Amino acid sequence: MSNNPKTESEIECLVDAEYELDGNDCSYRRMLLIKHDYYSSDNEHGRFLLNSFLKSLSNGKFSLESIILIDSGVRIADSAIMQTLVNSGTVNTVYICSESLEYCELSTPGYEHTVLPSSEIFDMLLWLQSEGEQLIIIE
Repeated sequence: MSNNPKTESEIECLVDAEYELDGNDCSYRRMLLIKHDYYSSDNEHGRFLLNSFLKSLSNGKFSLESIILIDSGVRIADSAIMQTLVNSGTVNTVYICSESLEYCELSTPGYEHTVLPSSEIFDMLLWLQSEGEQLIIIE
């Protein structure tokens, strides 16, 4: 056992190096799962909060590999903010649940997207978790 503590500057370097590895490593993918067309509460305020969150993504500070829309979340597929996120390159792929589209009686949006059955979406979510990918869930 050593009684030789690291100096303050050595500790700062280690923290900085670890932060750089975590913050700048592009080997992981950041995915966003949106379950509803609102955040937290099913009311106008909840819809405002979700829209504010999505607008914050368009500030260009980071990009998303994918947005996955299920349940009532498919209602925002054709929104202006989703079109902006896709057209600006902030998100690479949008996956939309086919059963949720059918249930909500919606048509597919006009931008590039992939419609998948729920079974494939859930398989993808399980795989993402097992691979340690970053999955952000909006509820």
